[in-house]
Amino acid sequence: MKFKFSLEALLKAKEIKVNLIQKELAEILKQNEILKGKIQEVEKNLYECRDIYIKKCNKGDISADEILNFQTYFSSEEIKRKRILEELEKQFIKEKETREKLAEINKEKKGIEKLKEKEFEAFIKELEQREIKELDEISSGRFARKAK
Repeated sequence: MKFKFSLEALLKAKEIKVNLIQKELAEILKQNEILKGKIQEVEKNLYECRDIYIKKCNKGDISADEILNFQTYFSSEEIKRKRILEELEKQFIKEKETREKLAEINKEKKGIEKLKEKEFEAFIKELEQREIKELDEISSGRFARKAK
């Protein structure tokens, strides 16, 4: 006799769902790292450009057009940085929601796995009881034959 779990299909479905959500979470985390890298790149560019701007200003070797160009560049990079930060914030919210989904599905899966364990234990107990019954029948049959 073979053990067959009544909710095996549901358990498999939960496992598939866990794997899908884990892949989704991995993609979100990858995107987060890309966005963090973009922010660092923008900040590095801003820092380097500000350094050049300050050096030119200190030397007095800067024209009004260059000042305007620097200011325009600083503004555009700040806007770019803010957009990336907003996108990163949305990604963090997505990450949190995905982690919550994953925790919920894992919780459901664990509950089903516990149910499977209990059913398996009951199955083993039933097998043991059948075996004992069969052994009792065999031994009582031998006893009856000896008594004749």
